[in-house]
Amino acid sequence: MGFYLKKTKNEQTFFDAESLIGGKTGTIKKNGTQYQIEVIGMPECTEACPAGVNVKSYVNLIANRKFEEAIEIIRQANPFPAVCSRVCTRPCEATCELGKNGDAIQIRALKRYASDYELARRDILVKPCEIVYDEKIAIIGAGPAGLSAAVDLIRKGYPVTVFEKENEPGGMLRYAIPPYHLPDRILRREIEWIQNLGITIKTNQQISDPALLLKKGFSAVLIAAEGTFQTHPLRDDDVRGVDPLEILVAVLLKQEFQFWARLCAHVHSLLRLAALASTGPHN
Repeated sequence: MGFYLKKTKNEQTFFDAESLIGGKTGTIKKNGTQYQIEVIGMPECTEACPAGVNVKSYVNLIANRKFEEAIEIIRQANPFPAVCSRVCTRPCEATCELGKNGDAIQIRALKRYASDYELARRDILVKPCEIVYDEKIAIIGAGPAGLSAAVDLIRKGYPVTVFEKENEPGGMLRYAIPPYHLPDRILRREIEWIQNLGITIKTNQQISDPALLLKKGFSAVLIAAEGTFQTHPLRDDDVRGVDPLEILVAVLLKQEFQFWARLCAHVHSLLRLAALASTGPHN
């Protein structure tokens, strides 16, 4: 990524939403001098972001205390700003230019601050999207992939219905991440924002044959259900074949888990062996 700097008398000191993608211009103030800046190419932090969020734009908005505007920039590419500010693995920070000569900008922490500011200071403000097409779209699975696709489609003007087999939407965000890490109220707030766009979410809907949805009037079906990812089963002989994800879901749903007792017994045995090893041989 390159920059073209030119002095200007413009008093604007922050980047607006369109100033940081290739070919766009903005302004920056350095050592008391105002410069016009043009960004050539895609910033590394945006390239590293799986959602392609305009990172530099919202970071500069936050720096100028424009927190709600920053959240709107994030939502242009990612409908889960508050969720990601808690669980994202921060690939953008790994490519931050400042990190090469010191500490990288704490991008996720800034996102968390802005999202918490919005959660605390205003009700959900969202205008329902205008429906311009008659073709109805069905999405199977109300996890992050399905809900993100629903947002993109309704923004383009398609009526969208999401079918979820569980009694609550959210997918792995709800059933695989412990609430101390991702509080339920945060996820509910994000999903409420998505629904307010005009998206219909139907829970307790097990769709065994997606083709049936086409016969019910839907023009297209997107399958974004469980099974599109891989986990790594435990390999110890006592718990061989146990899927860690099944354990997380069972705990969060307070369900009985067939390997739970055996797993706990095995962990207890390992702890006893560790304790004995730490004491060493007796004289």
